[in-house]
Order: sequence, then C-alpha cells, then structure tokens
Amino acid sequence: MTTKPQLDAPTANLFLLLANAFKSPSEFTEDEPRLLRETLAASDLDLNAIGLELARQWQLVPTADRTAALRDYARLFLGPFEIKAAPYASFYLDPEQRLMGTVSQEVARHYAAAGLAPAEGPCDAPDHIVSECEFLYFLAHQFLTTKDATWLQRYHDFRQGHFDPWVADFADTILAVEALHPFYQALAKFCLRIVKP
Repeated sequence: MTTKPQLDAPTANLFLLLANAFKSPSEFTEDEPRLLRETLAASDLDLNAIGLELARQWQLVPTADRTAALRDYARLFLGPFEIKAAPYASFYLDPEQRLMGTVSQEVARHYAAAGLAPAEGPCDAPDHIVSECEFLYFLAHQFLTTKDATWLQRYHDFRQGHFDPWVADFADTILAVEALHPFYQALAKFCLRIVKP
C-alpha cells in the first residue's frame, strides 16, 4: 500500500519554491534561499540536510555565480543543439517523447478540472516542470484554505499518478550530466528526496 505524501503549508510552499528554482537564474532573488530555509524549519519532512545545501547553492547564484548558472540552465533545459534534461513530463512518460501529445493533453485536463484556463497568448506546454510545481502549490493552497477534500484528492491524484514518477527520472537525468553547476546538482537531489522519500 502506497503512503500518500504529507500535505501541509510547508509542503505546499516547497512546490512554489521548486517552481522558482526551475525558472531562469536571471529571475532568482536573494529571498528564495531564505524562504527555503524557513520552509524547511517549519516542515516535518526529513529534508533539512539536502534542503540546506540547496539553499546554500541558491544563495550563491545571484551574488557570485549567475553567469555559470545561466550557462548550465540553457545547457540542461533549452539547448540550442541538444537539451540535456528536457523539463517536460512528455519526454519521460510518452514513449514517443511528443510534446503537446497525450501527456501534455492529460495535464491540461487536470488543470481544467481544477478551474484553470490556458493563458492568453504564447505559453509553454502544460507539462513543463514549472507549471506542474505551480499547479501542485495551487491544489495544496486550495485544500489548506478551504479544507475541501476534493482539492486534497486532486493533489494526490496528480502527484502520485503523474508528477512523482516523471520527476524522479528527470532528476536522475540532470544528475547524469557531466560538469554540472552545483546549484543544479543540489536541486536534482532535492527533487529526488521529495518524490522518493
């Protein structure tokens, strides 16, 4: 029998911080490492050692290491010639690795069932790691605010049925990249710890 992941305010906040961590380092602020430390201190999850290392590496990026982090961000997630760790569920769950195929469409259905409409204008595929982390934060926030068990069920369905399985493979793919920036090593290890407690 699978144990459902814990859902409390610190867990919800971890997903929002994960979404921020997978954005471009050009968007990082000095607040995120502090918020991560505060969230870890309030959490019952056993994430302190690995989370504090992520916070330490994150703190260095805006102050001393943004160029190197930007280079590895592009190398990992953007290309131009080869994407080392595609940040889309489709590449891990769809045998054809087809973006905007069945996996992307299924994620979009989860968003629609929760009352979220697609953004106006150009936007990324719905199964991007940032969008999925923000969605888990949204579901957790809805449950914690309303105490409506429907939101909790949506959170667990999406997390266990979709998010955790592909993010484990995604994190392993990041860790397999040679000469990787320490921030991304710490981030991948943190993701693995969250999805494989």
